[in-house]
Amino acid sequence: MSNIVITNINERIREVLAKYDICLAMCGMDRDHPVTGILRDNIMIGSLDFVTSVESGMKNAKIFIDGLGTFSIEDGPDMEVDLGNMEDKLKTAFKPESDPDGMKITVQYLNDSVKRLSIEKKGDWIDMYAAETVELKQGEHKLIHLGVAMKLPEGYEAHLVPRSSTFKKWGIIQANHVGIIDNSYSGPEDWWKMSVIAMRDTVINKDDKICQFRIVERQPRIHFVEGKMTDPSRGGFGSTGSK
Repeated sequence: MSNIVITNINERIREVLAKYDICLAMCGMDRDHPVTGILRDNIMIGSLDFVTSVESGMKNAKIFIDGLGTFSIEDGPDMEVDLGNMEDKLKTAFKPESDPDGMKITVQYLNDSVKRLSIEKKGDWIDMYAAETVELKQGEHKLIHLGVAMKLPEGYEAHLVPRSSTFKKWGIIQANHVGIIDNSYSGPEDWWKMSVIAMRDTVINKDDKICQFRIVERQPRIHFVEGKMTDPSRGGFGSTGSK
């Protein structure tokens, strides 16, 4: 009976993960038993482990997925394998191939006058607008309110940068060069703002299109292993020259 249980739960897990381009692969041994890795785009994003009860024959799967957490799934004789909680989180974090609308992001706007976000037909970046009129003197720093708070999908972060025309139009640079917004920055007071420094006297008007963002998968779990580089050397920093 235990072999049937193992087959059923394995097949069910593989079936659900496959919807999100995630697969299982043997990745070594840990304490004398096989370790199954969870991979997406050939990158390890988690692990799968099983514990079997000798008395009841129940099979318990421990599934860890980076950014989503750990899921405990039980299977046994005449028991349906329920992956509901895990699949709900997978739907939020990863776009299923069968979902033509893609991910959905909840946006809270500062007020009714704030310009709404929209998806441009060209390019992957989403434009953002000043939610206030700001007058800056040369050298002055300001956090410009963008008028939105968002709940990003699990496992993702946003990268906020200036548009290519931002400096030319307003003479401002982003103080931290790129803004990293975590998925956990999602409370009702967690407003998005752009940190800028004015390189000349300038005025940014409400609804001016001053920056853009895109969402990016968070870095997977990594481990540093000491060793020597074996690839051919390129000659060190700056070795390609200036012309």
